[in-house]
Amino acid sequence: MKNVIELQLPISEGYALGGSDQARQIYEEQLKDKLTPEVINQGALIKFPEHIIIIGSCFMKALMEPFVQTLGAYQVRQKIHFQTSSEKLTKEVIRDIN
Repeated sequence: MKNVIELQLPISEGYALGGSDQARQIYEEQLKDKLTPEVINQGALIKFPEHIIIIGSCFMKALMEPFVQTLGAYQVRQKIHFQTSSEKLTKEVIRDIN
């Protein structure tokens, strides 16, 4: 996949992501300008750093909310893919998009 966005989350900030405020900040700073409709249409991969081992459902809902509102949850799941520190966590992240 050619459209890869690697989230920049320093180890010093911890190993977990949670809460809608943190998600909105990451969306504004790291995704908003990179995940354009053209990029999404081609397919995109969002990579979480390996040190992130917990991603809360509220975080994912808030992070993907702008895309779900414009595309719908089904299209987001089809066009935006995720890579996390484990297969189990990746499945949880995808499940939390609605």
